[in-house]
Amino acid sequence: MAKTNPPRRVIYKLRSAFPTEWRGEHSGVEHAGQFVARDQAEWKQLWDAAHSNMYPIPKAPKLPRDKMAVAIFHGQTNDSVTLCISNVQAEPRKTVVEFEADTRAVLSTAQREPFLLKYIDRTPHKVEFRQRPASSRPAQSIAPRNPPF
Repeated sequence: MAKTNPPRRVIYKLRSAFPTEWRGEHSGVEHAGQFVARDQAEWKQLWDAAHSNMYPIPKAPKLPRDKMAVAIFHGQTNDSVTLCISNVQAEPRKTVVEFEADTRAVLSTAQREPFLLKYIDRTPHKVEFRQRPASSRPAQSIAPRNPPF
């Protein structure tokens, strides 16, 4: 009798079910700033600040061992702002995070506080933020500050 092979199992590679980026328009953080979280306690502070307008505040996901988190808060605005990280580049003594803020004027009086949280690869070096220009103005370097909360 001929031997038959069992049916093949097809396994599809799915996008990560584990999110690595969160963004929104209402964070409750009124002042612009860029921050780095290297451990779970710092990550929880950033997460809670970004979700301070929600009740109840969702539980912060666990910070992966080989990652750290960066947070970009745009501050209060009436415009619709989309934040995105365009490049993360490791340099000899620092890691540079380049981001863009795409602003669209909206006919609304609602206050928005756009934010972006993202996991990046862990590094022992200093992290520097650079906002890429939306127009022809030169990019500015921004050093991370202590969180305002």
